[in-house]
Amino acid sequence: MNKNRMIAVTWVLLLTLSTILSSCRKYEDGPTISFLTKQSRVANDWRAAAVFRNDIDETTDFPVYAMTFSKAGRLTWTIQKEGQVDPVVVTANWELASVKEQIKITFDTKDPLSGETRLLYMDILRLTESELWVSFLSEGDYYDLRLE
Repeated sequence: MNKNRMIAVTWVLLLTLSTILSSCRKYEDGPTISFLTKQSRVANDWRAAAVFRNDIDETTDFPVYAMTFSKAGRLTWTIQKEGQVDPVVVTANWELASVKEQIKITFDTKDPLSGETRLLYMDILRLTESELWVSFLSEGDYYDLRLE
């Protein structure tokens, strides 16, 4: 193989590889590549760095906003709004859904009127070892959380 042909083949391989890697991004805000499974990255103790409701920053309204996802699929969600004496602690089950682009949360408590278990789907925007960004719709409000 002559030198010019070898250079052309190398460039084609590099361009193909860069295209493949750039299209591997699962979440809108990254990361591009990770060696940890998505489930092991979600399973963590998270604290809110930012809380947005309907695109309004409400981070300072929550002295406590934490989510603990266990590897066994349990979630403990602790929220304390400014002025509340005690935080509200909610337990649920969680799993990855929609080709691992969402977190499906199944709450333990049943709706007293319908008797149905409540579900919540969070869209994953970013998922690294140290950051979890999610958005979801709850009771007509759009939430955007930046967890660390």
